[in-house]
Amino acid sequence: MVAKYKEEDVLNTRLTWNEKSDDLDNILFKQNGISVKRLSVESCIHGAQSKIDVDALANFGTRLLNDQNTNQNYYSLLLPSQECFCGSHAVAMAVDNKNKTIYYHDSHGVDMRKEMKDFLGLLLPEYKIDINHSKQQEDVINPFVSEENDNSCVLLTKYNLRDMWYKITGQEDKICNYSSLEARKDAWNKLKDIQKEEIVQSAAPSKPAFKFGIKKVQSQEAIAAEKESEKADFKYRLYNEPNYTDLLQNAVSKAKANHLAYCKQLMVQKIR
Repeated sequence: MVAKYKEEDVLNTRLTWNEKSDDLDNILFKQNGISVKRLSVESCIHGAQSKIDVDALANFGTRLLNDQNTNQNYYSLLLPSQECFCGSHAVAMAVDNKNKTIYYHDSHGVDMRKEMKDFLGLLLPEYKIDINHSKQQEDVINPFVSEENDNSCVLLTKYNLRDMWYKITGQEDKICNYSSLEARKDAWNKLKDIQKEEIVQSAAPSKPAFKFGIKKVQSQEAIAAEKESEKADFKYRLYNEPNYTDLLQNAVSKAKANHLAYCKQLMVQKIR
């Protein structure tokens, strides 16, 4: 049996942690009894870059309200990138319903997105928002390793969520607050002893039968129009809308209505 991971892969900043993170999740969270939920705060547009709008906020708020029966909730939030077209960015957020506190950390050290912060202020006005502004990702730290601190947001989110758990459970002495390079090295130390499972040879999948027909191809004009639309969505900011406050209140109303429907559904299931 050979190791499942290679050091050069784990230390590679472009490793897709979304696809290879179950083992690390088990080490960082499940052994400590933490359950981390992945939650997207975006509305899909054309299957490419997304945006935060009323629907995205309403879905986000619905999940938070539905989870209020649990004292502590931890979320890996996926947001549309503000820096990179067709990109996404992961951040960490924990909600302590017992002490009415929301913890938030973006590995770039920036504040919570304005539309999210304003929305949470309306949805959960009694909650305090505690934001960690420490910067963990730099453009270049070591000139000889030009990408050593890029593209590590998903990995850093895991460590930030663990730090939030330490803070909420009164173990602040264990908080590490790694840089991305330190986090990747720590991840390698935790993953290097995990062994690959034996690969079972399966029958080769049969090739799909050829079907006659004409495949519809988009015109160049249609493709260009779609790309321009995606660029416009990338630049979209809800807070630039003239009726911004009304839109936020609409998102809050939708979230509360969805939550009420969820509670009614639970009641019906209990009766049955």
